[in-house]
Amino acid sequence: MISLLRTLLLVFSLVLTPAVLFLPAAPAEAQQSASGPDYATWEKTAQRAENAIEAGRASTQALGDLRSELQKWREQFNTEKSANAKTIATVQAQLDALGPVPEDGIEAEDVAQRRDELNQQLKQLNGPVKIADLAYSRATGLISGIDQIIRERQTRALLVLDPSPLNPAQWPKGISALYGSIATIRNEFATAWENPAQYDGLKAQLPVIVVLVLIGLILLARGRYWSETLARRLQKGRETAAWWIITFIVSLGELLLPFAGMLALIIAVYATGLVGLRGDLLLPKLLSAGFIFLLARWLSPRIFPRNKLRALPLQLNSVQRRAGRFYGGC
Repeated sequence: MISLLRTLLLVFSLVLTPAVLFLPAAPAEAQQSASGPDYATWEKTAQRAENAIEAGRASTQALGDLRSELQKWREQFNTEKSANAKTIATVQAQLDALGPVPEDGIEAEDVAQRRDELNQQLKQLNGPVKIADLAYSRATGLISGIDQIIRERQTRALLVLDPSPLNPAQWPKGISALYGSIATIRNEFATAWENPAQYDGLKAQLPVIVVLVLIGLILLARGRYWSETLARRLQKGRETAAWWIITFIVSLGELLLPFAGMLALIIAVYATGLVGLRGDLLLPKLLSAGFIFLLARWLSPRIFPRNKLRALPLQLNSVQRRAGRFYGGC
């Protein structure tokens, strides 16, 4: 029985193999003919873009997304324009080989028939190319219109003067906003503190929080001093390039150790489980601001050193270097 089934399967496979081999040909040709741009969908997209440009009320983000969509369409049209380039060139070469139509209009029947066939074929080949070319030009115009709107908005944004923080008239609003943010964060902490589940979580994390706070405070208070002291000891009496590189690497501790202390403190705050929405927005900003301050304080004594070295980064006198260190927070 099993041998009979094997024989039947072998026969069916031999019979169906030719059909299977020839089946993909028609779908492949159909897929190739249908692989061009969907002009119905393109028309809807183009009309939507034209309405958005004419109204001018869409957001800059929405216009940017629409521009990206138009850019993809334009790439499709550009591909479609050159899809039949070789075939068109071949047909045109055959027409050129036939030469111009005689002035009297009389030529051999087979030549005239062949000329008509080639002209008809060339017209069919050029049709999709011309449509793609028109769509390409339309997409380019729409993209230019969107770019113009975005540029005008950017120009207006550059020319708009925001309220200056140096204007005393703006200080009450700023102070009010600051107090409002502080009150919101305080309320978030108070609400979380009164929550029994969060309070129990805080007690469970208390040892970790204490360790993180101690590490953070120590690194903030002494990290820069330790790095400066070690760098001076390494540099003392050694002027070679290798020792300079080692000293420079050690001096990075003046930046990294205090920053690690700040990071430990912020992790400790998060470990309490009392951070709310506003606090979650504030803490990363504090970390970024602290890094910028520490970076400026690390750079200032290197760009504006106290002692005149052999090669200063900038040709400044002692008064100018002192001012640079002051503004750098050093």
